[in-house]
Amino acid sequence: MNNEADNSNLQYKAIEDVFQVKYFIDFYQRDYTWSSDNVFALLEDSYHRFDLKYTESSETVPDYIRKHYKWYYLNTYIINKQGDRTCIVDGQQRFSTLTLMLIKLFHLAKEKELSDARIDSVKNLICKATSSGLQFWMGGDDRIDTLADLFKNQKNTKPERPLKQSDIFLYLNYDTVNKFFNEKFKDAPSHYLECFIIFFLTNVKLVEIEIKESDDVAMVFEVINAKGQKLKSHEILKAQLLSQIPKDEIDEYLRYWNTACTVLQNSGLKFPNIDDPVDAFFTYYFRARYSKTTTEIQVFKDYHKTIFSRDWQERLPFKKDAKFVKNFIKTDFIYYATKMAELVSSTLESNKYVYYNIKLNEITNLYLVILSAIKPNDAAYYEKVKLLAQLVDRHYMVLRLQGCYDSNSFTRQITSLVINLREKDDLVEIKQDFDDGLISDINKTRSANVTELFNYGFFKDTKVNSSNKTFIRYLLARIEEFLCLEMNYANFAGYNNLCVGKKYHIEHILAYNDENKTIFGNEDFFNEQRDRLGGLLLLKKGDNGMSLAEVYADKLKTYTNDTNFARTLTQYFYHNNSGLKLLKDKYPSILLSAIDNFDEKALDSRHALIYNICKTIWSDDYISLN
Repeated sequence: MNNEADNSNLQYKAIEDVFQVKYFIDFYQRDYTWSSDNVFALLEDSYHRFDLKYTESSETVPDYIRKHYKWYYLNTYIINKQGDRTCIVDGQQRFSTLTLMLIKLFHLAKEKELSDARIDSVKNLICKATSSGLQFWMGGDDRIDTLADLFKNQKNTKPERPLKQSDIFLYLNYDTVNKFFNEKFKDAPSHYLECFIIFFLTNVKLVEIEIKESDDVAMVFEVINAKGQKLKSHEILKAQLLSQIPKDEIDEYLRYWNTACTVLQNSGLKFPNIDDPVDAFFTYYFRARYSKTTTEIQVFKDYHKTIFSRDWQERLPFKKDAKFVKNFIKTDFIYYATKMAELVSSTLESNKYVYYNIKLNEITNLYLVILSAIKPNDAAYYEKVKLLAQLVDRHYMVLRLQGCYDSNSFTRQITSLVINLREKDDLVEIKQDFDDGLISDINKTRSANVTELFNYGFFKDTKVNSSNKTFIRYLLARIEEFLCLEMNYANFAGYNNLCVGKKYHIEHILAYNDENKTIFGNEDFFNEQRDRLGGLLLLKKGDNGMSLAEVYADKLKTYTNDTNFARTLTQYFYHNNSGLKLLKDKYPSILLSAIDNFDEKALDSRHALIYNICKTIWSDDYISLN
C-alpha cells in the first residue's frame, strides 16, 4: 500500500455493532481451525474482565455497564467491501468463535428465562430468519447446516453427515464454549448472566479495518497472524493466486483449490519438518516441476516466497498471467494433488513398488521423480509410476548391496535425474537415464570403470551393521518373496511382518560361540565374517531368540519350520520339492543346496547365492517397460 491512511479506515466497534451485517468469508481465509486453547483464551479473557467488576448491585442496562465496567479490547479484524458484500479478509477465526459464544449465551438466556428483549438482543447477533431459512451473520453457506444444528440443538444431531474441517472444529469448539459457560453461569443467579451478556455485547471491542483497494488485500493477508498462529504457506499462496483472478470467477476457482486441498489433507502426505500435507505437496511439486538445477532442488525452501522471486517469474508467471494462474489451479493443482494422494495411499496390492520405496524404505524422493516425469492427464501415468518406482528401488538396492550408498549422496544422485526426466514419455529412454546414472554413481564411489550394474568384488564384503538393518530386512524379505513366487509357494509371510514390526528378526547363522570361533580360527576374523549377507536370515522372533547361541546343527532344527530361505539350508527342504525344479529350470545360476556344516566355504557359497538372487531380482527382466 502506498498510503495506508488513504487505503484503509479504522473504527472501534462493540460486538453488538459488529454483527449487524452478513460477512462473506473471503477466499484468502483459511478454514475455521482454532484450537481449544485459542477458544479458551478468548473465553477466559473476556469473562475475567467482567468478573473483576461485577457486583450484585449492578444495573442490567447497557448505559450502566458501559460506564462502570472497563471495556475489553479483543483484536482487529479486516474487511473489504465488494459492492454490497462485506468480505472478511482477516478475523473469521475470532468471529466464528464469537458466534459460538453468542449461541451458548442465547440458550442460557432462555434457560434462565431472561426477558424476551434480552434473548432477542443475543439472537439477532447470531442470525435472522429469511424466507429461505436462517441466515447467519458469520459463516459461509457451506457451514449453515452445522451452525443451524448448534443453534437449535447445541450438538451434532446428524453424525452420518460428512463434515468438512470447519464443521469439525465448530462442533469441537462449541463443546469448549458450552462447558466453560455452564461452569460460570449454569448455577449462578440470572442477574449475573444478564450483566455478562450486556458486558459482552457492549464492552467487548474490536477494531475494524476496512481495506478499500482490492489490490491491497493479498499484501495485507500475507503478513497477518491469527491469534499468534502464523499463516501456512499454502494459505498465503492461495491469496496471492486468487487475487489475480477476476472477482466474478473467484468462487469457481476457490472450489477447485479447496477440492485439491481436501484431497491432500486426507492423504497425510509429509515432508521433512513439514507436517501440513498441502505445504508438503507444494514443496515436492515446485521442486520437481520447475527447478532448473540440482542445487535448486536441494536448497529449495519457503516455496511461497521463492516462486515469486525474479528468477522464477519466467517459469511461473503467477504475478502477471491470470490465464496461467487459472490453468494451474483448475488443471495442474487438481491433477497432481490427486496423483500425489494416490501415491501416498499405495498398498502392496495397488502399487507394490511405490510401497517398497515409500513405506518400507522411506525413499520419499520418489515423489520428486514421479511428479517430474508425469504430465496432466498422462496416458502413460501408470506405466511411468511402475517403471520409476522399480528404477528408484533398484538404484537404492544396487548401491546398498555394493557398498556405494550414502544417504546424502543418494539424494543428490536421485535429484540429478529429476530435471532430465521432466515429462519424458519414452520409457526406454527413462530407463537408460537411470542405468547410466547408476553406473556413474558406482564408478564415482568406487573409483572404478565398470560397465555392469553388479560386481561381485564390490558385493563380497556387504554385511549388516547398526545403521542398515531396515535395508537388510527388506533385502531378505525380497529374497523370501522371490523364492515363494518362483517355486509356487503360498506361504510368504508378507512384507508387513518381515520388514516392520517385531514378528521377525535378523538371524545370524553363525552364533557367537566357541565352536564357530574355532572354525574361523581367529576371533576378529570370525566377528568380521559372521555379519556378511551370506550369514544372515530372517526368523520368527521366538525362533530367533531361542537359537541365539546354538551350534549350527541345532539351529538347523529351528530352520526346518521357519522362512523358506532358512529352510534352504536343511536337507528336509529338498525332499520331493516340485517347486525347486521350477526354480532350477528358470534360473540355473541360482544353486540352492543344503549345508550341513557352516564354515568359511559355506559362508562364501551362501553369500554368492544371495548375489545371484539379487542380480535376478533387480535385473532388466524385472524392470517393466509396459
